[in-house]
Amino acid sequence: MKTRLLLGLLGLLFIACSCNKEEFPDRETLVGKWALKDGPSDSYVEFGMWRMNIINGNTQEYQYSPLNNTLYLYPNKYDDPDKFSTHTIYYNKKKDELRIWHILKEYGDDSGYTTFKRQ
Repeated sequence: MKTRLLLGLLGLLFIACSCNKEEFPDRETLVGKWALKDGPSDSYVEFGMWRMNIINGNTQEYQYSPLNNTLYLYPNKYDDPDKFSTHTIYYNKKKDELRIWHILKEYGDDSGYTTFKRQ
């Protein structure tokens, strides 16, 4: 009886470890250049410790907030509230992919996420 219980628990542990889990990335994980997964090679995002730049014909600068894993587009909310936007970030550790909500919308999926691979 104990052997069956132990085998069952080990099976559940194996299944839980093999799932693709998305997590909120820390700043050190994000630093570097990320290319569009399914898009032109000249469109990419580049993270520093506090800022992110999108290069897609022109450059836009965003501020990264690790407290709620969100990007904020400059100019900030107080200077020009009509141009302010927020973008949620998810990181898939197993695939080393970054998904950002409503960034480069023309390359996003049906749910509004654009996927990037580390370069």
